[in-house]
Amino acid sequence: MQKANAFHYNKNCFKLRKELNNNMLCGVVPAWLPWKLNKVAEWCYYGYQLLCLILFVTPAAAITLLVWEVSTWIIMHTEVLKQSFEGILRIADIQERRRRLNLWLSYHLHILSLSRQLNYLTKKCLGIYSLLAALLFGSVINQIHNKENTVGGTLTFLGFLLAIFILCQAGEKISQQNKDITDAVYNSSWYMMEVKTRKDVMFILMSSNIKLYLEALPLGQLNFALLLMVYMYI
Repeated sequence: MQKANAFHYNKNCFKLRKELNNNMLCGVVPAWLPWKLNKVAEWCYYGYQLLCLILFVTPAAAITLLVWEVSTWIIMHTEVLKQSFEGILRIADIQERRRRLNLWLSYHLHILSLSRQLNYLTKKCLGIYSLLAALLFGSVINQIHNKENTVGGTLTFLGFLLAIFILCQAGEKISQQNKDITDAVYNSSWYMMEVKTRKDVMFILMSSNIKLYLEALPLGQLNFALLLMVYMYI
């Protein structure tokens, strides 16, 4: 939508081309050719530009949503762990209870591994996104303030604002999940179990204290605190 608006807004280019009678193409991205194109070829060029923009913009939006979807999927697994822990402690048979605890712990370690992998991929692909969004917000707000292509600037602002909010929400979820597990384990009746089970639970509490996050290079971590810092550029 923003690029289509840019095509409509670019009236000065069309006016300049008419005055100078040159071969400038005033599409989404203005260009100059050493030869003249007829109307059909010119509109084919504009259509090709829009098609390329769609092909480039759609994967970028999909990557942002993918981080949010994976973080939500990890949180769903975390909820399963929280809900199942108290039920495991209620098992009367000591051997069966310890076997279930070992499975629970393996499941927890698997979730921690998934969170680290998500952080690694997010840092490599979208870590710089927060810095770019902050710089872009400052530029777009200045553009809107100067009343230069206000509609296009507003669309760009809203699109990047939504994207950075989704990423920060995903990072906030990941950073909160281990704390939720720690609270669920600590608030259970583990202290009423036998010594071996209490030792297992202490190990679980130690592993739950591992801090998880999604890194945002070079501004720290993706969370709501970073979102507020990005807003400061507005």
